[in-house]
Amino acid sequence: MRPGALAAGVVPHGKGEGFAAFADYHTWLFAFDDEYCDEAENADVDVTEWAAFLARLHRVAETGDIGLLPDNTYAWALRDVASRISACATPTQFCDWADAVRSYFAALVWERSRRRIGEKPQRLDDYLLLRLRNGAMQSSIALLDVAGGYVMPRESRDTPEVRALVEMCAVLVSLDNDIFSHHKESQHGSAEVNLLDVLAAERQATTAEALQEAVVLRNTVMRRFVELSERTVTPEAGVELRRFVGSLGRWVRANLDFSLVTTRYAGPVRERLVLGPSAPDPRPAGGASAPDSAVIGWWWRTPDAAWAGERRQPSRRADPPTR
Repeated sequence: MRPGALAAGVVPHGKGEGFAAFADYHTWLFAFDDEYCDEAENADVDVTEWAAFLARLHRVAETGDIGLLPDNTYAWALRDVASRISACATPTQFCDWADAVRSYFAALVWERSRRRIGEKPQRLDDYLLLRLRNGAMQSSIALLDVAGGYVMPRESRDTPEVRALVEMCAVLVSLDNDIFSHHKESQHGSAEVNLLDVLAAERQATTAEALQEAVVLRNTVMRRFVELSERTVTPEAGVELRRFVGSLGRWVRANLDFSLVTTRYAGPVRERLVLGPSAPDPRPAGGASAPDSAVIGWWWRTPDAAWAGERRQPSRRADPPTR
């Protein structure tokens, strides 16, 4: 699968141990997902046991104490990666990553609990809410500045524009993975729910129709991502903000490049996407109209409201306050 190539595509100018830990964390994620999350034989694990295991696993990463899972190789590997991240990151960067891992694990518990009672997300909004977290993208994004050898200022990272871009990046990568991985999952008895399955069930559509609608949805998000990225990275933006937003865009591009060559997603869907015509998109090419979604609709509303108000990038001038 060569997951290191994916990491290199995301952060092509990665620095030292921070980048090495970033790459190894993604190798861990791929292996963990395949062994614990994706295959049907693990789907019958009791939800309480699953939640307890993930809580212990997170505590190992958070503290470095292996005592809770002394015989688990994934715990040892995650402990190693976490210790290396801690050694080259600021305390805030490490805590942001650890919090994002906790959120990822919580989403896995929600996903497993719904699966156990046969309540797979059949509404698109439920699925998008799950996909914001269960792909571990937020934990990867939390390491972008660590891997790049800089520190993203908190006042820039927490703006509505950047928060929306982070979420769009996470969803775009997850949706693209759904489109590429549907064949693999359907052939190997995966217990995971896929975007195409959700759309087919909600719209009472065929798989081919669901694929076309999935591409339309991701392209709508992609246009908004590009639009907001260009508006956020102004000539006045700080260098860290420019690098961070650039890395979000590279994540989307690198994931597509990786998906087109990795053996992980080989199959007829990929061949159609590579060799066949693009799915028609009925929306006008010049704009990104907001979908009717309570989960992602704010990407089109809140950032625009923030830009329309008084808040802008902090001034570099040191003028005294006036009354």
